[in-house]
Amino acid sequence: MAIETQNGDYNLAAGATVFNKTAAADGEYEFEIDVGDGTKDLAAGVGTLNVTVANDGRVVGGDGQPVYKGAQTRVQLRTARIFIANGDTVTVAIASSNASDTDVDVTVVPRRVVDELVAGKLRDMLDGTGGVVLELAGLHIVAADPTKAALDVENTNGVGASLSGTTLGAEILGNAASAYGLKVEAGLDAVVLNTAWSGRGIVIDCQGKGIDIAADAGALGTALAQAIADAVLARSVAAVEGTAPEHSLCTLVLAALESFVVGTTWNIYRTDGETPHAVKTVATDPTAKPITGVG
Repeated sequence: MAIETQNGDYNLAAGATVFNKTAAADGEYEFEIDVGDGTKDLAAGVGTLNVTVANDGRVVGGDGQPVYKGAQTRVQLRTARIFIANGDTVTVAIASSNASDTDVDVTVVPRRVVDELVAGKLRDMLDGTGGVVLELAGLHIVAADPTKAALDVENTNGVGASLSGTTLGAEILGNAASAYGLKVEAGLDAVVLNTAWSGRGIVIDCQGKGIDIAADAGALGTALAQAIADAVLARSVAAVEGTAPEHSLCTLVLAALESFVVGTTWNIYRTDGETPHAVKTVATDPTAKPITGVG
């Protein structure tokens, strides 16, 4: 908040400054003044409250403004809109005509005024369900503090955020090498991906690890686990043979399909049948019986 709220108990009969705060940013404000809290209230009699608002030492309106009250013991007042510059100090003083108002609770809440044009645009974008429709660029959110989240979406019931688009549903970029592009934490499924089209549910491209999934056993789900297994079984070793180490499943496949033995040397080649992949030494025994079948 650019200007903080202030609360206290004051002797309004003698006149008291009930608000004294300095703005941390430019802005237009209306000040909501709650006099009385149900315990420490105004005296129940007709009287006048004289309210004086000063902006950086300048009295707003040229003088204090009298507010006439009846028998009410609690009142709420609201000032006109005031532009407050960064660094300016705002004060609110109240003096009561009732000599009994010596211990009254007062809370002053600065209400930042949204520009009417912006407010009108937001009203125009309401979609009738409590949501907001943002067109074109939509919404650009930048965190002023780089250690804080630019957007924090919480919903105790249902979806926290739903993003859709004909090209990009959402493009989320980390602004530094150490920053998250997207960090998802959830009590249940961290991410649920539904792809209605023939495209991919998720594409992850990073300079470091493309994707890092830490999950309890079975957390991936049967369908996804089976899809991963099917992809591993169907993938050609040609895609990895150039980087696969000797002691790998790739070598076993190449040894079965692209190799031959000369003397005691077992030559294993890549899928082109020419490029060496590994060389192993074998022992031979001319008296050994060959295997002719498996039962």
